[in-house]
Amino acid sequence: MLGMLLATPARLAFGAGVVAVSVAGVAGLTSSALFTDSADSSANTFTTGTVSIDPSGGTDFPVAIGSMKIGSSEQREIIVANGGSLGLTYTITSAASGTSDAALGAALNAKLQAGVCSGNVSTPLYNAALTGLLYATPSSVVAAGTNQKLCLTVSLPSTGSDSGDNALQGLSADRTLTFIAKQA
Repeated sequence: MLGMLLATPARLAFGAGVVAVSVAGVAGLTSSALFTDSADSSANTFTTGTVSIDPSGGTDFPVAIGSMKIGSSEQREIIVANGGSLGLTYTITSAASGTSDAALGAALNAKLQAGVCSGNVSTPLYNAALTGLLYATPSSVVAAGTNQKLCLTVSLPSTGSDSGDNALQGLSADRTLTFIAKQA
């Protein structure tokens, strides 16, 4: 009789299996007795925004300056409008176009400042040769539906010699200003 009461490995394994099956059965009965529900939301719309830059908002743009002489300068206001639905930053570059004379293009100086031209004393955003114009809005964002005013001053400084200055007479420099917008 004592032999029947002693646990043998076979009896232990059988007992563990019975307990495991019993626990699994109880868990299965309780997990399938939950109430459930689901709902669809079908009116979801995902739309992309737009980036649209228009530098022609000002009355002085495109820039046309005639009869420049050594030491003269002219100012033109450029209004950069954001017609898109997203904020944007932008870059301005300058490149020769048409039958532009490289000597005059290199001699002209461009100073770009934020704001309107009259009484503008703001720190220049760019102040160097027109041929190398590269301006990028580093931290200012033009919000959707707004604009940014810029003042472009183009000057013709002396080359430092009469012969150098005289070589610039009667020349024309056609430049394309390119405004490249990126989403902010």
